[in-house]
Amino acid sequence: MTTENKYEWGQFRRSLTDLEHVKVLIVEDSDIDFYLVERIMAHKMPWACDVIRAETIQQAEGILKDKQYQIDIVLLDLGLPDSASPQDTYQQLSLYKDQCPIVILTSIEDHLMALEMLGIGAQDYVCKNMIVMQPELLVRIMEFSIGRHRSLKSSRVEMEQKLAQTSELLNLMSGSYSAG
Repeated sequence: MTTENKYEWGQFRRSLTDLEHVKVLIVEDSDIDFYLVERIMAHKMPWACDVIRAETIQQAEGILKDKQYQIDIVLLDLGLPDSASPQDTYQQLSLYKDQCPIVILTSIEDHLMALEMLGIGAQDYVCKNMIVMQPELLVRIMEFSIGRHRSLKSSRVEMEQKLAQTSELLNLMSGSYSAG
């Protein structure tokens, strides 16, 4: 293992452990399910959490568009009143998957649907009954999802910078640069 690899792993590990305060958007129309998730978070999270609730896709979109909230992670139920189907629910909020990780937290136990959601950008897919039986699972899923999202975002920015530098170099080499 080279020094460079150790540094990269260290960076990733720090991005997972530097969570001190997390802003969570829970998109859930059921009061019982919302309070269950909120209670698990209150008792199991190792960091402070600001929880914001949306009961519809429309409310969630309003919160995600508003830069004052700066949401770190979305926990999304798939059975919302203003959605035609579970796929439609995710599809509408998937526009924000580059902004923050979206974790599907649902009662629908469907392995194929889970694979489909992960394939189109969801960070994870978890059935609510699993977090009832293993509340620590929610902490782990949130921490890993935020860490993965930060890592991918950082890699994307780095790649875009390298691409811009390469493009600039190619322009200079080919003589098609602008002087102003």
